[in-house]
Formats: sequence, structure tokens, C-alpha cells
Amino acid sequence: MFSRFPHVSSDKVRQCRGFTIIELLVVIAIIGILAGGVYVSLNSGRIKARNAKRASDISQLVLAFNAYAQLNGNFPITGDDEWYCISKTCGEKWATKSRNAVVDSAIAQFVQLATDRQSSTGYSGYLYNSDWDGGNSPFDDTDFPPGIYLKFVFEVVSATPTTCSPGKVWEVTSKYIKCRMKLN
Repeated sequence: MFSRFPHVSSDKVRQCRGFTIIELLVVIAIIGILAGGVYVSLNSGRIKARNAKRASDISQLVLAFNAYAQLNGNFPITGDDEWYCISKTCGEKWATKSRNAVVDSAIAQFVQLATDRQSSTGYSGYLYNSDWDGGNSPFDDTDFPPGIYLKFVFEVVSATPTTCSPGKVWEVTSKYIKCRMKLN
């Protein structure tokens, strides 16, 4: 048998040829663990990015409602205690929420309607109520007095009292943080 290494016996060459199946399995397991860690980090980053977009959308909506109120002396009034969709679409658990022409025309002059992507929360979109009766938060029993409110949801990364800032936390589950913000 010909060998590149004439001074080494052919038995030793066979022994040094490659990795054992155990070594390969260990390497594959390590790669799998590292890939799993990267996936978790990326998913957390996506959640934070979606929440940052939601916070930006809420800021834009607040500016639009405040600009409307400055020009007209008050916020758009719907005349009932209903939550109305104020994003391009409201989906999943808020899919039954209708749009309101008064509210849409009021904010259309200041901002384009935002799109809140569907997520694992079971909610998508933003809601407006010009005559909410108020209530106490199931999260921390905070009193929400009657008034004009926005309702929105963040995906859970961590829940603190400032999560909904400048609004307040209404409810927290393992999947979402439901927030309410008083406009007036």
C-alpha cells in the first residue's frame, strides 16, 4: 500500500483518518444549542422592534388627536361608550371593532392610519373611545377615571408600570400587556 507518510505504518494512518461518531454528535449538539440561543435572541429583538413601532404609532396618534383638539376645542366625539378601530385594520380579538367616520376624518388631516402587525398577543390595532366610563385596572387596581382613551397592546418582554408610558398598564398576561391612555 502506498502512503504519503512512508515512515508511518498503514495501521496508524487508518486510525488518524477522521472523527468518531461520538465526536461528530457532540459537535452537532453544541451547534444546535448555540443556534437555539441565537433564535431566542432574534425573537426577543423582533418583539422589541414591534413594540417600538407600536410606541411610535401611539405617539403619532396622540399628536394627531391633540392637534385636532387644539383646532376644534375638543377631541372627536362619537356619542357612545364604544371602542373604535383607529388603525388601518384591527385584527384577531379586535376584529369586531368597527371604524368611526368622525374619528377617521378627525385624525386623517394629521396622520396616516398606522398598521399594527398581528402577533402572538391575539390583538392587533389601536382603539379609541370618546366616552369610556372608566374602571379599575385588573393589573394593579389603578383607577381610570371616565374620559377619552386610547387602548393598545404590547407584546410581553417585561411588564413594569412604565411599559405603557405615557399611558398606564390595564392588564398583563403571559402574552401581552394591555394599555390605556387618557387623552383629556
